[in-house]
Formats: sequence, structure tokens, C-alpha cells
Amino acid sequence: MNPSSITEPLDRARAAAVRSRMEDLGWTFDETPPDYAAWSARLPSVRAVYYASGKLVLQGKDASLAAEELFEGVPRAAGRGLALKVPTVGSDETGKGDFLGPLVVAAAFVRPGQEALLAEYGVRDSKSVGDREAIAMAELVRVTLPHAVVVIDPPRYNELHREMGSNLNRLLAWAHGKAIEEVLAKKEAAGAVDVVVDQFAKGPLVPRALGPLARALRLEMRTRAEDNPAVAAASILARAAFLAGLKRLGDGIGVDLAKGAGPPADQAARRVLARGGPALLARVAKMHFKNAQKVGA
Repeated sequence: MNPSSITEPLDRARAAAVRSRMEDLGWTFDETPPDYAAWSARLPSVRAVYYASGKLVLQGKDASLAAEELFEGVPRAAGRGLALKVPTVGSDETGKGDFLGPLVVAAAFVRPGQEALLAEYGVRDSKSVGDREAIAMAELVRVTLPHAVVVIDPPRYNELHREMGSNLNRLLAWAHGKAIEEVLAKKEAAGAVDVVVDQFAKGPLVPRALGPLARALRLEMRTRAEDNPAVAAASILARAAFLAGLKRLGDGIGVDLAKGAGPPADQAARRVLARGGPALLARVAKMHFKNAQKVGA
């Protein structure tokens, strides 16, 4: 039986990342948190309280499920305790859990010895970084590292999702493979030995997407891979590109689009529908999300 109460120590950075994740997932934040708490939030079957002492307590019948969703990928800073031994390409994605906006996959190439510079920039898992900070940080990463960014806007995303049998992991593997190939094709990335991918699925999907390249490199896929400086850099690049894409798509139709798949995204989608119906929504939304049915598309 799943535990009904879970306590997780969180420093400020991790707490900010978890809170941002909650906002994206539609948690309702209490106007008046309990005594000694910095903030609190709830879903119908679970409540979260973050105490000033640095502990997050989840209580309710779905506490275990909520913990799994909230803490997956919660950050470790790049350059702390992990030094690269060989030139490495890392890749990460952003936008797969967002109803509106593009899916973005980025890859970055890092040589041993560059970890300290990236740490100085503040490069870490983008889930622990605010929007403005991610955009500013990405500018530094772009001028420092060979990189590639694959942006899949909703019309192309919806098309690929159908072509690939509604298999999101196949689509992700294709995009990761494309970003990694683009980086490896750059002369500045000569000598790459390791490829590290933040794992989104088990199995041979990414090796298949890379084809012969997978046999020439050491490919590692694992969860919480953002502790690798190359993956952390890719995470920042992907986040900044997603934010830019979300704004670009919203500006193009005259509607402010929201991140995540919670109530703010639904409200924005309804405004899109009122302006131009389902066809307009399909220009800015991933139409296989349940949100599309929820808002009446």
C-alpha cells in the first residue's frame, strides 16, 4: 500500500523547482499556509506543506504518486561532484508535458575542464531555474558550447505524433537523435566519446534513432542525468527555446499562452478556441493531450 505521508528535505533551489512543477500541474496554493510553513498547496487527494525548516510534507492517499511526479528530475547543480573524463554530448527535452507550445530537444558538447565555467554561469537542471534566468543563462551557453536545438511546433508535432502511432517516446527518440547528430556534425565537437541522454523511456529507441553513430560512441541513458554538465547545458538551451517558442506562437495568434497542462493552459486554450476554433488551437497545442477534449476542441 502506498504511504499516505511522505517527507522530503528540500533546499531553496529544489523547493523552487518543485513549486514550479506544481504550478504547471495545476496544484492550488493556499492563501494562508499553516504555522511555520513557507507555502502549502493541494490537489483533491493530496496536500503539500513546505516548512521554513526546509522539509516538504505530502499527505493524502495519493502522496506516493505525487512524490514520484514532483521529485523526478529535481535538480542537482552541474559541476558539483561530477567531472567529465572525456568529451561529452548531452541531450535533454522540454515541453513534453506542456499542452501549449513546442516540443524542444537540445544537445550540447562539453570538454573536460569546462565544468567550472558552466558552474560559474549557474548552469543546472532547468527545472530549478526561473524563466528570465534560463533565458540569460542560455545566451552564455550558446556562445560557449557547440550545440543544437530542435524545435517542433505543434502542427509538425501533431503530424509526427500521428505518423509514429501516437507513440511519444518514438517522437522524442527521433528528436534526441536529430539534435545529437547535429552537434556531432560540428567540427568543434570533434573527439566526442560519450553521449548522455536524460532518460525518457527504456529500450533501444535512441540507439535506433542514432543508427551507426550509436556504435561509434558510448551512449548512456539514465534518469536525473542533469547532474552531467553537458545534459544540464542542454536542459537550459531547451528551456529557453521552449519559452521563446511559446511566446512566438502566442504572439502569432494574439493570445498569451501558458505553460504546463493545468488550469492556466486550459484558460488560454479556451481563448484560442473563441478566437479561431479547433483549427487555430491545433497551431499552438499538442492535440492528443486530454486538455483538448476538456476545453471542447
